[in-house]
Amino acid sequence: MSSVGILECKSYDPEEVKEAIRVITSPFDKKKIEGKKIALYFDFPAPNPVFLREVIRFLKGAGVSEIVAGTSVISAPVPGEITDMLEWEGVKFVDFREDKYEKLTVPLHGERMPDHFRGYALLSPVQYSRELQLGKMNVKGKRILKHSFLPLTLTEADCIVPVVKLKVSPVTVIGGVVSSVLSIVPTLTRNEIFINKLKYQMEQAIVEVYGLIQERMVFGFVDAVEADLTGDKELDKMNAILFSEDGFALDSLSAVLIGYRSRDVKTNKVGDELGFGSGLFSHVSLFGDEFLHFRKDLVKFLKYGRYGSLRGKKPRVLKNDAERISKIETFCPTGAIKFENGQYKIDRHSCISCMYCVQLLPDLFGV
Repeated sequence: MSSVGILECKSYDPEEVKEAIRVITSPFDKKKIEGKKIALYFDFPAPNPVFLREVIRFLKGAGVSEIVAGTSVISAPVPGEITDMLEWEGVKFVDFREDKYEKLTVPLHGERMPDHFRGYALLSPVQYSRELQLGKMNVKGKRILKHSFLPLTLTEADCIVPVVKLKVSPVTVIGGVVSSVLSIVPTLTRNEIFINKLKYQMEQAIVEVYGLIQERMVFGFVDAVEADLTGDKELDKMNAILFSEDGFALDSLSAVLIGYRSRDVKTNKVGDELGFGSGLFSHVSLFGDEFLHFRKDLVKFLKYGRYGSLRGKKPRVLKNDAERISKIETFCPTGAIKFENGQYKIDRHSCISCMYCVQLLPDLFGV
């Protein structure tokens, strides 16, 4: 069971954010990162720059030797206020699209043997014993991806710290810590992940890539002071920050916080089953403020509802902004974004409804 902290933080006032981070990280042993090189990364939309700055100052206060920040924001440049802040804090910024990558082999992950319950009653004593022994030996295993590419900025760091914004995603229900790896891998790997959607194995592919950085991920933060959920600033104001040393546990709490079940986020379920972390809310212990104080039933307001409400639907081009669409059309795993007769359109025969174009450019693509 993993621990997740949730603490009230009502604004991005620097002193309030600083104090909230100090309190929420109090259980963490800072000696784990003392003298270490830290790679901090975020995806899109980016966390608030004040929040990001205070995370950096917390790391400096813990005695880290170096901090490098990186991201791969595909559809828009990183906000100037963030790059200016990083420069002011002496933190090198790396655009992962321009970084060198390391090719890593995805290891075989042992599958947990299922609990047969009454099914065991149908087995002979010898068969029953064999089932138990196979489970203990952990001989079963499989993987979806054989290789993945990760930025050298991450692979060369001693420790990795993701900082993500609380948000919803048409791809993975929530855009959590685990699914944030979609923004750090190159197009080749990302397309391979999405094509596995056709085999109902996309979530495991995401989990496998996350597993490559998991051992060095010392902790993660979720900026839920002002989330990116409904487009309504009042509804989206969650007034909280989340902290944990387990990315799956963070995603589990994030899901329940905005009205989903933790198992509605398929990466949570897969990660929990494979033993990567506490992906189910029942496997998480909380500390900090009273959780029910923050809990909001926002599902009816969200663009992408629960239980796969987008299943069977195809995205469409809402606005033909050729300059912006041209920058991301190569990220479509099946090449379904096509330019014909001076207009962009979605080839409905090629589209696999991964909804990545909707996530990248929600003002240009819709359902």
